[in-house]
Amino acid sequence: MSVQLPVLSVLPPYRQKPPPLWFVTNGTTTVGPVRTSLLLRGVAHGRVPAECRIRELTWKKWRALHDVREVRALKRKSSWDLTTAARAANLLLRATDRSERLLLGLQAAVALTSASAGLIHCLGSSGPVIRYVQGERMLGLLGQRLSPRDPALNAACRARMLLGSPDEGEAERSLWLRLTAGDSTFRGVAMVPLIHRTRLFGAIELGRREHAFRAEDALELARLATVVAEQYAAY
Repeated sequence: MSVQLPVLSVLPPYRQKPPPLWFVTNGTTTVGPVRTSLLLRGVAHGRVPAECRIRELTWKKWRALHDVREVRALKRKSSWDLTTAARAANLLLRATDRSERLLLGLQAAVALTSASAGLIHCLGSSGPVIRYVQGERMLGLLGQRLSPRDPALNAACRARMLLGSPDEGEAERSLWLRLTAGDSTFRGVAMVPLIHRTRLFGAIELGRREHAFRAEDALELARLATVVAEQYAAY
């Protein structure tokens, strides 16, 4: 019996620089190595105190937490709530129907994260369908149905956000293939589910050239997704 090989098995493997790994110490206890996303979640939620020192795996010396570029960028993003969120809500309120609110939400997500490509797929009676796209060569995706077994869709159904490079897992790889058709110039992918209360009605997927999405992008996307879901459901 012949079996058609999945696309994932015939494309060349994706290669990029290994992600940084971090060690954190309070002078007594050292934790690590951890990825940047986990480090910044710890900083954002107060689990990594400001007096801690940090060292990337390849560094020879420890540095103060505030001397690390990624941590400084996270701090700068902390004012998002009263600025970008408010602007996004006002933008979505101008929409004439629910469909336009989703389109404006996608445009906001692309602009906020400097994404190179993006799409929104929506759940319906016939399954998940790509309804909105933005970026070069994306129009051909309109109307395509996602497989119920799609790894990124399964992550959305579990209310999980994805953020990373295409080689970090099966779900990230599926995002990369869908958004880029194997274009190796794309270095990062992201997905944030659109959930109102407990009901998933779609997801925003993004791809970015040059470098991967960072943890501060996750913060913006999570807040934007909340605004989009609330405005969509309120129409």
